[in-house]
Amino acid sequence: MAAARRHLRKLLLSAERGEELHVLPMPWLSHRKLASFAYVAEQYGYRYDGFAPEYSPSTPTHVFAFRRTADAQQRAASTMEQYPDALRGGPLPGMRPGGSGLRPLPEASREVALLLARIMVDVTGSQYRRKRIRFAVTAAVIGLVVILVRGAFTAASVDGFLTGILPVIGGLSLLFLAAYVLGRRLSRRWAAKYRRMLDEAGVEWPINRLG
Repeated sequence: MAAARRHLRKLLLSAERGEELHVLPMPWLSHRKLASFAYVAEQYGYRYDGFAPEYSPSTPTHVFAFRRTADAQQRAASTMEQYPDALRGGPLPGMRPGGSGLRPLPEASREVALLLARIMVDVTGSQYRRKRIRFAVTAAVIGLVVILVRGAFTAASVDGFLTGILPVIGGLSLLFLAAYVLGRRLSRRWAAKYRRMLDEAGVEWPINRLG
């Protein structure tokens, strides 16, 4: 709950300064929590807008943007009136009290689900997926090379290296390959699932701002 309120406080500072975009590095492991926070942010006048302009998919951390709505000032004023204690431990808009503070109430569940669908379509997009996979493969190769070199220097003999280190390298390589294949399949399945959810709800995503 502390994280949710900390990031909400930062968002409200952006609102006070009238900033068009509020940038949020991914603060939770769960995209569902991010979707719940996006719902809360919308009540204060900032709508989920996808990846931040400066976001680089070559890094493992996602950075998201929230765009100020035309009626942001009115939204924020109304929400603050209804939830005066949101920053002081009270319930957040549309969320159940207690716990992490980011568990949606039944009346907010559909909107949170559609926000989650937008987020998942973004994070499973092909251009971002390819670059993240490239990053992961590079990290895995470097890790294997480090193990290989260290094993070569610490092995008592050539036979010890061949029988001790190479099987470990082979096993880790197979493990990385299996994780890679499984990750690609899951990513494509999630992308199709959430794209279908948005299509059925009539939600255009991503928004074409040039059209």
